[in-house]
Amino acid sequence: MTSSVRCLFTNFSPRNLGDCLMVDAAIHGVIAINQAATILLPQNTHDIDFHINSGQVKRLRIPDYRNFANQPRRAKLGSLMSGPFQDFRFWKRENVDLIFDISGFYIGGGHDSQRARNIINHYRKGVESGAKLIVLPKTFGPLSNNSDKDLVAELFDLSSIFFCRDQKSLETVSKIIGTTKSKRIQLGFDYTASVPSDAGSSQHPKQAAAIIPNVRMLDRTNPLVAESFFPFMAEAIKVLGLKGLTPVIVLQQPDIDMRAAEEIRKLVGGDIEIFSSFDHRKVKGFIYDCDIVLSARFHGILNAISSGVPVLGLGWNHKYEEMLKSLNLDRFFVDGARMTQIKGDQEQISKLIDDAMNAQADFTSARARHAELTSELWDKISPLVNPA
Repeated sequence: MTSSVRCLFTNFSPRNLGDCLMVDAAIHGVIAINQAATILLPQNTHDIDFHINSGQVKRLRIPDYRNFANQPRRAKLGSLMSGPFQDFRFWKRENVDLIFDISGFYIGGGHDSQRARNIINHYRKGVESGAKLIVLPKTFGPLSNNSDKDLVAELFDLSSIFFCRDQKSLETVSKIIGTTKSKRIQLGFDYTASVPSDAGSSQHPKQAAAIIPNVRMLDRTNPLVAESFFPFMAEAIKVLGLKGLTPVIVLQQPDIDMRAAEEIRKLVGGDIEIFSSFDHRKVKGFIYDCDIVLSARFHGILNAISSGVPVLGLGWNHKYEEMLKSLNLDRFFVDGARMTQIKGDQEQISKLIDDAMNAQADFTSARARHAELTSELWDKISPLVNPA
């Protein structure tokens, strides 16, 4: 017998398709365990289709600290002054049972520490009001200052269950909180395998190859890697064309990656389609129908893997390689040094592409393993979502 549980899904951007995939997966993971659950979402998600019964969803005005760093000084002051009062009213009014902390990465790694501080303070009020905090799988590190380490420790102490996305993140957190507490850390893989794709919902060229850029390859890497990123992507597009494939630039985060897409298009002479949509299932569907994917976006790589499509991954943080390693696919990660070395070498790039496309069996196995890891994650969360 299931009992009603009020589940708040928070700390994500509705304009970030990776975040939307995680929210979609988390909502349906909860409903699969407890069909009587009430889904609580921020008001700014009203135009996103998570494919759930409207009667099961309530959209709330949630105090929003995610964009704190981008607010003018007066607005920042107002947020700080009104924050505790907003929190008090919010938690008292909504009677939340479970808080699902969605964002996969927001402490360290160049993220705004003050925003993270405000989010954690918000969670503290919720936990003090009786809610339980579920920290869904996250990347942690590099943590360059004590303030970020303190934030990780506080988040851990507030949580009822705490997941790290990968072994490196788990080791980072373990060093911060100590050996005794670290036994409570769970290793939890990305859980978006369960999100269906809207395959065939958009016009798609035959034998397409998806090219997924990421502006973080420019501002979160060293100058040599940043300078090599566009030339490498452009050269890969030329190689794919020579192989009879139709390269398409696919935007996994349209609001900030369009500039990168335009720069790549200039380098290849402008003759390449850019596919952009804020519908996360439609983007996953486009990737599903591709023959190969070259992605510098984390969930671009995972969309390919969960669709059984061969993929070459690039990345600016350890989370990319660690994720591929967890699925025995780390040989298909192109690190910054390798990318810089071969950026103009069509023969070497061609070999990378061929190796990926000839490893279909490995990607099929990885797809199945991704689904298994998703099920294992929800098995661990299930007692909280459907208490006896």
